[in-house]
Amino acid sequence: MSNVKTINNEPRDDLVLKLHEKVVALEIEHAQKLLPAWFVPRMMGDAWFFALQLSTGKVIAIETILDVYEAKNGDVWLDVRLLLDPPKKIPNIFSPPCGRQTASINAKFITFAFELADT
Repeated sequence: MSNVKTINNEPRDDLVLKLHEKVVALEIEHAQKLLPAWFVPRMMGDAWFFALQLSTGKVIAIETILDVYEAKNGDVWLDVRLLLDPPKKIPNIFSPPCGRQTASINAKFITFAFELADT
């Protein structure tokens, strides 16, 4: 399939990748308008080990932000992919109760965000 050419003579896989990159860039741009913080492009553009601390003190470990959107009532929500096996040495860290990795988090409860790469 990778040797299939498109109308503009680009390999199909290259064209799909370019389109995907444009879509991701537009999603990040939209998300930054709703939630203008440093972590939006970093956490939407990469799959890594990140954490979101909630106002309750609970820490949610995530791999990436999948989407950011505004609800009808004005609340901003983040759809995230959870880490299945978060670092245990962080107090109050949330572990998903099953193998499902997606969750939605209301941004008004997030007090700070940080990377878990060195934990």
